[in-house]
Amino acid sequence: MGKITIKKMSVPSKGGVTVSFERTMPGQEVPDAITYQSEAEPSEGFTDALAALVPEVIVIAELPDNQKKGMKIVGVTFSYSGESHKMGAAISVTKLLAGSDSPLSFTTPCKVSINAGEDVQQDKGKLTKDQEKKLNKLLKEIEKYIDGGKLQVNMFDKKEK
Repeated sequence: MGKITIKKMSVPSKGGVTVSFERTMPGQEVPDAITYQSEAEPSEGFTDALAALVPEVIVIAELPDNQKKGMKIVGVTFSYSGESHKMGAAISVTKLLAGSDSPLSFTTPCKVSINAGEDVQQDKGKLTKDQEKKLNKLLKEIEKYIDGGKLQVNMFDKKEK
């Protein structure tokens, strides 16, 4: 399949997943830009990886912990910089509001990976190690989704009747 670099993923309100990525095949100098869209629901691991980002949004956006309720991750935009291909990410969120029919939508500031040995407290624009770990888990789940890892529905009841 070549080298894949995920650029953006989103979960449309109608369901499924859209992923924009670059693919570089062996011997290819300029990557192909590809947008993959599927109405198939993502695997449980994928939805769990998205849900795991909600507490991180609370930290990045400096919101009170009680604001998690009704919050849903609807997209992540990834960026890569330098020769080391340092990852950055901005997380798009919707949050249900008690006094509105429409949710609040916002995107966190883009935060970048820390360098080995770097103190994250020295630069507010950096991802914590835990945030980076959760984003890397999501990246793996996105690659699995592109490769066919969708939600599997159990067609047969395991209990004998």
